[in-house]
Amino acid sequence: MNLIVSANTSLDRVLVVPEFQVNRVHRVEREYSVAGGKALNVFRALRTWGDHRSQAVVTVGGLTGAVARRLLTEEGLDASCRFVEVRGATRQCDIVVDSKALTSTVVNGRGPELSPQEVSALTTAINQSLACRHFDHLVLTGSLPPNLPVGWYAELIEAARDHGTQAVLDAAGEVLYDGALARPWMIKVNRAEFVGLVQAWPEHRDRDPGQTESVDRVARALIERGTAWVIVTNGADPTLVWGRQGRWQVSGPALQRAVNPIGSGDAFLAGVMAGYGRFGRLEEALKWASAAAESNARSILPEVAPTSELDRSAEAVRVTFHPGRLTGVDQ
Repeated sequence: MNLIVSANTSLDRVLVVPEFQVNRVHRVEREYSVAGGKALNVFRALRTWGDHRSQAVVTVGGLTGAVARRLLTEEGLDASCRFVEVRGATRQCDIVVDSKALTSTVVNGRGPELSPQEVSALTTAINQSLACRHFDHLVLTGSLPPNLPVGWYAELIEAARDHGTQAVLDAAGEVLYDGALARPWMIKVNRAEFVGLVQAWPEHRDRDPGQTESVDRVARALIERGTAWVIVTNGADPTLVWGRQGRWQVSGPALQRAVNPIGSGDAFLAGVMAGYGRFGRLEEALKWASAAAESNARSILPEVAPTSELDRSAEAVRVTFHPGRLTGVDQ
């Protein structure tokens, strides 16, 4: 059972525009609206696979927030959400999908600034949920509203630990750096986000942060600090995973037709969590997560295939293990 935090909820508009180009007037071929943001993508995927126990804390505000809340109601997700109302309008994010070239262009809104009282109400809602029920994981994923402290996720990671709940972190920039130092149970980011973390890491500031050696060193340093799993996805290239026993490489079959890859990282994160709970083995969870990410990329909207289909797709995913026990971790 998971508690998922949607601090910067969005109203996503997906516009299908064939032969999209800048500096031109286009007519939309199809248009969809969905309550979005990385947290709700994870929440929605878990529900697709039959998880009706996980809950979400969701900020909403203004007209766009009212629409996002109504869309969650239409999906049947609202009963598992604890809504925190804010005065500012929920951000809007636009995704333009070129149905001919199969490209996706994203314009993300910033989100509303929260008053000190609203920040307190949001933090209190999360802490109360952690205190009232035992959650296996606290999922902290996505951007923060503009004026939230960069260390806010780090504070929640510490709070979760006090309640015996393992924190899962997917963030970027300073928010990722501060959160990573708080020793979450799992870090799941894409390569660009992790390279940013490597660049900020004190011992690696004079090195090329994109080099494989630098990435490997920082991932191992995070494991030695107490994080159990560090997962770095890289689009169509293999996903790399570090743990106490060594490193894994996850390679799926080449995707023939990626319709809209936006949200595939969220599908991967949800797949790891659901797969680990289902199989109890990291290797099987990684296969399932890779299949989930691929299924999302084949869809216009952020959605994943059902369990039976993922079971079949996961059979084609290859996971290679490179042993290398870390000194100091298991002592």
